[in-house]
Amino acid sequence: MKKEITIDGIRYVQAEEQKSELKEQMITETRGLVSETNTSCFEFSVIINNDGKADMPSVEYTDKRKPMNEWQQEIWDNEVWLIGLLEEEKESFGRLGDVNLSDRDENCFLALLKTAREKKML
Repeated sequence: MKKEITIDGIRYVQAEEQKSELKEQMITETRGLVSETNTSCFEFSVIINNDGKADMPSVEYTDKRKPMNEWQQEIWDNEVWLIGLLEEEKESFGRLGDVNLSDRDENCFLALLKTAREKKML
């Protein structure tokens, strides 16, 4: 029931008290690794599921071969492709060639994936 009062012909309605309810928040745990050269940055990340296992791996690649304000970023989240690179599958390496990484940057990226696998993140 609303409480009302009229003063000088103006009707006022008392505001209802707002009950503050804590809503359950969704918090997602992640883990990550970063490997960087002067021309590339690779940020590997996974979501940690409720069982404590890594899930949904992705790599954010930053191409730093241009001035900083022109750096380009891509997200690589195809787990089959990432594993294919570790297993030296020809098709996976063909797709990596489209990025046109230097040998140094490619080795940096592959070392990151190997480390992720060792840490059971991939």
